[in-house]
Amino acid sequence: MRVLPAALLACVAVVAAPRVAAAGDGTDLLGLLPDDAALVGVLDAADARGAALADRAIDALVGRSPGVAAALASVDFDPKADLDTLLIATDRAGGDPAWVVVVVEGRVPARALAGLAKVDEDGDGKPDWRRKKRAGVAYYEGPTVALALVDQRLLVATTSAMPALIDHARKKQRRTSLATSTAGAAMRAAIAGTDTRHDLWLAAEVPATMARQAGAFAPQWLSLGVTFGADLVVQVRARFGDADTAASLVALAAAQLDQVRQSMRSAGLAGAADSLTIEAEKELVEARVTLSEAEATTLTGLIGAL
Repeated sequence: MRVLPAALLACVAVVAAPRVAAAGDGTDLLGLLPDDAALVGVLDAADARGAALADRAIDALVGRSPGVAAALASVDFDPKADLDTLLIATDRAGGDPAWVVVVVEGRVPARALAGLAKVDEDGDGKPDWRRKKRAGVAYYEGPTVALALVDQRLLVATTSAMPALIDHARKKQRRTSLATSTAGAAMRAAIAGTDTRHDLWLAAEVPATMARQAGAFAPQWLSLGVTFGADLVVQVRARFGDADTAASLVALAAAQLDQVRQSMRSAGLAGAADSLTIEAEKELVEARVTLSEAEATTLTGLIGAL
């Protein structure tokens, strides 16, 4: 179920100061997640609703996972119309994850899941979804994905992850929750360093393979923030082990910045090229770019052609 790596690339393809949102940033949902989460992403759809580029982000975060998309469709939930907040998390920022968790806040019908017990789309005479129970919560398990409705939130997860997700929702396993566990400290630090006021944000620990390849310039974590409006604002942050490493990386990038801007102009991204900045503040490196809707469409096409 390769949902997040593909979604991450798709978000970069469609995105780019902020008309930042104050609510719906998803940080209050971290207590639901396992403490081995390595990537967490949140879309504040209520704030971004109606923006064409926000619809593309929803397609990227939901539509790229057939299992999740089908599960939402089965309970008559239209992400573009009904979604307020979408959180997606996984245990790996790259490669095949062992688990994926999706938390949906919005207009979820209270009786939405009950009808799943009668669904038999393949016509074999057996229901496609099995009703189970955990900590007093009824949930429905399909071949790869399980769904539950807890505290008016729709929980969607790989089947193996649902029991723990319900336990966390019922606060029965606080010691293994990302919000409180010692094991989750590094991921919490990444989220704390992310500007979660954006309409869309992603925070990720750096995979070991990437860290080895980067050597001395390996960041501790990476984050992406996107705000949807008349223009698209993209902010990328990376935290390094010390301020000298961050400053050295910015100096190297600055030496190439004119060439990068020229390449962007040649690709039809002149406005974005003029807005591109990269700077360091202590251990933190931040890059920022603003794209018009037309430039975002151009960038989507360029990445799609790769």
